[in-house]
Amino acid sequence: DLLDSARTRVFEEPSFDDSDLDDLVDVPLVSVRPAPAPAAEPMPLEMRNDLERVYGAWRRAVLAKDLRGWVQATSRYRQFDMRNQIVSRRDSYPSGLFSFQNAEAANLPEILALKAVRALKTETTAQIGNTPDQPLKPGSMGRPLPGYKIALLDADSKPSVEGEVSLVIGEHRPVGLMVGYSGDPAKTAEVMRDGHYRTGDVASIDEDGYITYVGRADDVFKASDYRISPFELESVLIEHPAVAEAAVVPSPDPLRLAVPKAFVILVAGQEPSRELAKDIFAFTRERLAPYKRIRRLSFADLPKTISGKIRRVELRKAEEARGEAARGELEFFEEDFPELKG
Repeated sequence: DLLDSARTRVFEEPSFDDSDLDDLVDVPLVSVRPAPAPAAEPMPLEMRNDLERVYGAWRRAVLAKDLRGWVQATSRYRQFDMRNQIVSRRDSYPSGLFSFQNAEAANLPEILALKAVRALKTETTAQIGNTPDQPLKPGSMGRPLPGYKIALLDADSKPSVEGEVSLVIGEHRPVGLMVGYSGDPAKTAEVMRDGHYRTGDVASIDEDGYITYVGRADDVFKASDYRISPFELESVLIEHPAVAEAAVVPSPDPLRLAVPKAFVILVAGQEPSRELAKDIFAFTRERLAPYKRIRRLSFADLPKTISGKIRRVELRKAEEARGEAARGELEFFEEDFPELKG
């Protein structure tokens, strides 16, 4: 019946995201009817062997309760899954563990235990969100949650409609906030000053108190004196069907001082080319304001932490060191395509 089919769709593929392991996902422990497998091409032998190696390393770390090994293996597994679109090959891996999501679901107790340990290593509990029955605003994280008083501080530590997300401490100190960093009083003093705990995230707030994420404080940059959020530009980039991952950093420019430059990893089956670069430029031009447009694009691997987070700081340093040096073979500038301006 309709209700039964709806339940199946909801529960058949529990979802986890290791980029924010503070939040434990509540996955129903129920047996459900699997969804009909769509037609899929057989998995090439080489890809199958690679998948078995990646899954094997991940599974060993899970069983050994090796937190560091699990984080590293999770990053490799999810990247392999995304790049090779394993989810489209449901019928070609006999164990059924064809995707990262299914592998986590099949090892649920161990995964939740590892995530619980990882969650203990964070600075706070959830600060902003959407409570039950609260109207949702597309793109917004929600409003401050009970127990937290939040201020957005500008460069002068003054409240602003856009600034660094900060928790009011002192007499209003949240119970869910850490006391400090163990053995590092200097770092504790740096983030807890002027009566606020600085999170390092930049956000904006509207007239209804809804907060929208802008980016990490050390990732946001200026181009032609406009503040640019890499997060916003990257969100548009990964909507392109050929783009698997993307990172945006400032690139030195003699006229604008800096312009947004995108580093892109493509999905399986796509190859870097001038034509594809042109298509990505055109795609983003239709979805971004003129001052936010991506002006340069490079097809390249992305440096990452062991948990799989992109290290934009390395890309920024490389761009700053390069200056206006000759571009790479797989790098394209917007001005290479004058027909886009028509």
